[in-house]
Amino acid sequence: MNTSEWLNLFLRWAHVFAAILWVGSTYYFTWLDGQMRRLEAAGDTGGVWMVHSGGFYTVVKQKTLGVPPSQVHWFRYEALATFVTGFLLLNLVYYHGGLLVDPIDPVG
Repeated sequence: MNTSEWLNLFLRWAHVFAAILWVGSTYYFTWLDGQMRRLEAAGDTGGVWMVHSGGFYTVVKQKTLGVPPSQVHWFRYEALATFVTGFLLLNLVYYHGGLLVDPIDPVG
């Protein structure tokens, strides 16, 4: 295998992994926002209780940021990683892989 094939393999797996993370976070936060809206409509401000890895968590919606910005986890990097790996993969496969050149065209 040459370098182009290894790079293609790496970019494909990185793209799939980043996309899975991005879509999973999107579904989670969409579900969480729906639960928060349902609780707000019912007048409950207690938050959403969740269990994960043996721990109990309470998620409470806040209108202002109560922690330093350095402690906030920004999930937009999952979308950025999906876009960047997809663009690099497109570039590698189509532009450098020769798939945009028509082999039948006598002019090109």
